[in-house]
Amino acid sequence: MRARGPGTQRGAGGSGRHRAPASSTPPKLRLPPGVRPLRYALDLTLRPDAETFAGRVAITVESAAPTPILWLNADELDIVDASIGEQPARVVGRAPGFIGLAADEPLPAGRSTVKIATAAAPPTRAPPGVFRVQEAGRWYLLSKFESIFARKAFPGFDEPGFKVAVPDRPPRSRGLVARSNAPSTTVAYEDGGMKAVFFAETAPLPTYLVAFCVGPFDIYEAGSAGRKNTPIELLVPAGQKPMAAFAASLAKALFVRLEEYFDVPYPFEKLDLIAAPVSRRHGERRPRPLRRALPPRRSQGDVGGGSGAPAPPSSRTRRRTCGSATR
Repeated sequence: MRARGPGTQRGAGGSGRHRAPASSTPPKLRLPPGVRPLRYALDLTLRPDAETFAGRVAITVESAAPTPILWLNADELDIVDASIGEQPARVVGRAPGFIGLAADEPLPAGRSTVKIATAAAPPTRAPPGVFRVQEAGRWYLLSKFESIFARKAFPGFDEPGFKVAVPDRPPRSRGLVARSNAPSTTVAYEDGGMKAVFFAETAPLPTYLVAFCVGPFDIYEAGSAGRKNTPIELLVPAGQKPMAAFAASLAKALFVRLEEYFDVPYPFEKLDLIAAPVSRRHGERRPRPLRRALPPRRSQGDVGGGSGAPAPPSSRTRRRTCGSATR
């Protein structure tokens, strides 16, 4: 799966952070001010049956002043190649969640293109980040980047203040379904049984809202709903399409009610609801045996003694009697 496409910086995240050149000190929380993204071009290779993924990203940036070191968000990604403008660049610093790039000459003031290639990294078995799960012997690959985990998939400006429109190009193996934020526009077949699916440009989004999935999903078409007749589809694991009808009917009803409540039409071109297979390592609960405390048995010689009735259980015993045992 690959994602590729330009985007345009709009909305928040512009002038407020465009103040000074980036610092040479590794960031601890936020990226240094002075450089902002204008365009992304993503090219991610993602296959559900593979234990690794890799990719390339080209980011058009605008710098307020010459910047010796460009700091970006990246987490657990190996950088195999990088350039700033026409100059080869190298990694000159790292901190948790950050990398620093530098070339022989500083990043100039104005607009430049930064290109980075990342080595294969293993997808996790549970969110966040890029993760894959297995259902009935079939592999599915999905993303969940909220709140600061797009940096696990590609280097960039992974802060919610930067909102950039991103068209994707995720290629996928033949016979699999690939979805991203926007509708698909073009399909191109590639070598090795892969086909590239190009997607339209999204509305301006922070990186944590970039989303994709690839796998042998069944598609349940729920029809359209709302003020703009927005198409709604449910993607479910293979063989589970009959189970989607009830969820589809509720989705359409809720869609209409949400538009009525906020008095705002749904702003996007489509709505995909993904029934992601559940990883057993994520949110698993194990049953424990039910324990019940009973009053001590009285011997036959105790019958008729005292009040003639067993003593009531202690408060500690009563609490244990009322407890159950699943976690």
